[in-house]
Amino acid sequence: MLLQKYCEIVLDEYKKYKRDEQLKDLTNSEKEVFSYLEKGYSYSQIQETLYKSRNTVKTQIRSILSKMKVKTYKDAVKKVKTGGLKTG
Repeated sequence: MLLQKYCEIVLDEYKKYKRDEQLKDLTNSEKEVFSYLEKGYSYSQIQETLYKSRNTVKTQIRSILSKMKVKTYKDAVKKVKTGGLKTG
């Protein structure tokens, strides 16, 4: 039981480290947009929340996807949540 808890803690810390590493190339504005993608916000909701044009949000999301080397924002969120680890 203790070993399992230790492994969970180590894995959580690794995921946090990998998250920071994966987001380090994003601008502050892109990180802000990404944080709303993680929360499940739509493009329109992000636009309204951050007072940005739809085109700006779309451009920032394209930049995020390019920097993270993924095709969809869902893939980007999954990659960050899993710490880049392959899942089933």
